[in-house]
Amino acid sequence: VETKPEVSYYSGGVETDDGRVLYGLDAASYLKIKAKEDPEWEREIASWIESVIEEKLPSNDLWTSLKNGIYLCKLVNKLRPGIVPRFALPKAGKDLHHLEERENIGQFLDACKHSFNIPSSDMFTISDLHKRANMVQVCQHLSAMSRAVRHGASSSGTYDGPSIQPTRIWETVVAGGDGIHTDDVPELYVEYELRKSKRELQKIDLEKRRALISRDSIMKDLGNQLSFKQNLLKEIEQLKQFLRDSRTN
Repeated sequence: VETKPEVSYYSGGVETDDGRVLYGLDAASYLKIKAKEDPEWEREIASWIESVIEEKLPSNDLWTSLKNGIYLCKLVNKLRPGIVPRFALPKAGKDLHHLEERENIGQFLDACKHSFNIPSSDMFTISDLHKRANMVQVCQHLSAMSRAVRHGASSSGTYDGPSIQPTRIWETVVAGGDGIHTDDVPELYVEYELRKSKRELQKIDLEKRRALISRDSIMKDLGNQLSFKQNLLKEIEQLKQFLRDSRTN
């Protein structure tokens, strides 16, 4: 799955993954969220989900695809058929209500809790996904889930498909069932550090863009204040002139 560039900055605004353009505080908040995300990791997870459900996700943006919970329910049903017998689907071309979306995500989380051996530290919450509050935790959960089913840790133990490679060095060592040994650690650690550095560079770039937006917002506010003062002075002068004319008459 290919994605757009993480953020497009132009004309003082920021273009989001779904094509909206944000300004001011909205743009700064969006950049703050994006700075915490890992596009490469999200692409890996999206590819894994598509390979499992044998269906292409509706968006290049992972959050947009998973936000309504439909594809998460499809995922667990593919890994263990019938584990979520009913979940909300859009009707007559209308999007799901946000409560239906949260209910779908909740059903997915319940299925993960009761049928897959996923550590609680790896689980995400409904708000982590639905509010895009912590997509890193969402990725962590899905990565752990892919390894759990691959190693037969689910109660069904029948899945024999692909899994997502760990992104943290200590997870890589723990996942030795894939033929990874401690002798591989130095090379894996270098790869991990490179990915970490790449994320830090992306974060720095996003912080710079946030600073530009803040500067533009400040300059705009100063301009508005100056214009207001100029108009006020003009009105005062007009009032003075009116008083002078009144006295003359």
